[in-house]
Amino acid sequence: MSTSDSHRRPPFKLSPAEEACLRIIHEYREGHLALEVAAPQLLTAMQANPRGLNLETSPSVRRLLAEVQRLAGAPSIPTEADPDRHAEGGREMLSDLDAWVKRGLATHSHAAQPLSIRCTFGAASQSAAERLKAWLEEHGGHRVSVESPQEADSDDWELTADSPLRVWSDVTVDEWVGWIRQAPFGGEASFRGCSL
Repeated sequence: MSTSDSHRRPPFKLSPAEEACLRIIHEYREGHLALEVAAPQLLTAMQANPRGLNLETSPSVRRLLAEVQRLAGAPSIPTEADPDRHAEGGREMLSDLDAWVKRGLATHSHAAQPLSIRCTFGAASQSAAERLKAWLEEHGGHRVSVESPQEADSDDWELTADSPLRVWSDVTVDEWVGWIRQAPFGGEASFRGCSL
């Protein structure tokens, strides 16, 4: 998923070396550090970080990491998107979606009040994004926003879909999950996740 709220603290403690790596990446992505400045700083910070980092990489971050690899004399890493990234359409997450939403509602402090479910999707092309947007608006009345790959610093067109506010029951959750699972992913789009 995208990291739009980059100021949010993770729910776990980071080492100073990990914090340095993430700070450099953030400053680079925000345009405060040029590639030529950020790459050597990140190389130094990564060498001081014995645990490594596990993060989703956007196109701009892949360019930065490729430059770090070059400076380190290591084999280059791919800078292009994985062409098979939508092959499964997010099937693994979709298989347990109904149980995940029902568990979330069972513990949500406002479950007896109208709530919206927000989902995120990625699409490899504008036409795939438009098909998915139309499907979500027609099936469930979702309010859908779309960001281009350039706007989102992503390999994909990024979609955010909010269901209408409603008091959810097992029946309405099952109906909603059915719409999401039947969405036209077609190997060109994927379900990325959702939140209550």
